[in-house]
Amino acid sequence: ELIYTSIMVPYETLAAEMRAVAFENPRVNDPVYHYQLCWRPGERPSRAQWEEAARKTIQDLGFGEHQFLVVAHDDREHFHVHVLVNRIHPETYKAHYPPFSKRELDKSLREIEHAQGWQHSPGLYRWDAQLGLAVKNSREEMQAHREAGKPDVGRAAQKLEHFQDAESLEAYAKGTPAESLRDLLREGGKGWQDVHACLRKYGLEIEKAEQGGYVVRASD
Repeated sequence: ELIYTSIMVPYETLAAEMRAVAFENPRVNDPVYHYQLCWRPGERPSRAQWEEAARKTIQDLGFGEHQFLVVAHDDREHFHVHVLVNRIHPETYKAHYPPFSKRELDKSLREIEHAQGWQHSPGLYRWDAQLGLAVKNSREEMQAHREAGKPDVGRAAQKLEHFQDAESLEAYAKGTPAESLRDLLREGGKGWQDVHACLRKYGLEIEKAEQGGYVVRASD
């Protein structure tokens, strides 16, 4: 269910303008940078709050001068917004690929949680009340968070998380996306179209594996 867009002009107009800019750099095959901001169940930000959160993350990722679209949804237990940014700068037509975007987003989320008074979530960063800023968690702290309830993952994912201090795709998929999918299937009467739509909201897609079963991938 579409609730708002952040810019009060028709979606089709925005999409056409973003496509026109993207066409100016035909070497870029992935001109749209997409991510989601999700709030905990029971947390309902005002429009001013979710717009502020979206704009902050856009700025922190280095997209401050780029075209963007923000769409809010309230059709699941978790209120969330989709942020779609044009990688192509509207004047220079250069493409921007944010370095260490996972870390930058995680840091931004801790700052947003503090500024807006939301419950803090475990991640790559934590809010340090004494210093008054978001600080990077140590490997030991990250391990403690994982052992405190994060999904079990395979050895390859464990190795990645240990050496890169980053959440693996496997752990991410087994978290909130898996919870939402389970909630969907409990409703009954759902088909593959509903499964695909549910996973797309979290940047995931599902397809048949080569040797039977199914595999979940990051859609971008």
